[in-house]
Amino acid sequence: DGKLLLFQGGQPRRLGILDVDSRTRKEVIRHPQFSVFSGSISPDGRWVAFFVRVQPNRSRIYVAPFPGWSASLPIPEASWVPITSGEGEVDKPRWSPDGNTLYFASLQDGFFCLWAQRLDPRTRGAVGAPSAVHHFHQARLSMMNVRQDFREISVARDKIVFALTERTGNIWLARSENASR
Repeated sequence: DGKLLLFQGGQPRRLGILDVDSRTRKEVIRHPQFSVFSGSISPDGRWVAFFVRVQPNRSRIYVAPFPGWSASLPIPEASWVPITSGEGEVDKPRWSPDGNTLYFASLQDGFFCLWAQRLDPRTRGAVGAPSAVHHFHQARLSMMNVRQDFREISVARDKIVFALTERTGNIWLARSENASR
C-alpha cells in the first residue's frame, strides 16, 4: 500500500519495516546466529522472501508469512518455510508477478546462474526441484564478477532484469620491420 518500507540493517543483519508516515520501525526477521539478507515482499503482501547466510559459501532461501504492521513481530523462525536446501550459495530471491515462483541467483552448479523455484499457491512451500532459467557458464558473460551489492534481480510479467559483466579480449599478431631480416 506504499506505507511500509522493507529494509535490511543492523548487526547481525536483520530485516525490518519502516512505517513511512510515522517513521517508526519494527524488526520483521532476525536469526540469533546468522545474518538475514535481501528481503522481498510478495505481490499480494502476505509473504516475505529472504535468505540466511549459514556459512561463507552456504545460504538458504526462506519465505515466511508476513502479518503486516499490526501483528506481533519479529516473525518466529518456526514459521519460516525453507525453499532451497542450504547446500550452496543463493542470492536475491525475487517473486514472480503472480507470487507462485521465486527467482534467484545460485552457485549450485559452480557458476552464478539464474534459477526459479515453483511455489505452492497456498503454503508457498517449494514444489519440485529448482530449475535453471539461464546458465552463465562462460567467462565472457557472467554474474560471477558482479559485486554482490550490485547483483540484483527485478522480475516483471514479461522480463527479468539483472546485471552481468562482459569480458572480452583480443590477441594481436604484428610483425616488426626488423623481423623479416
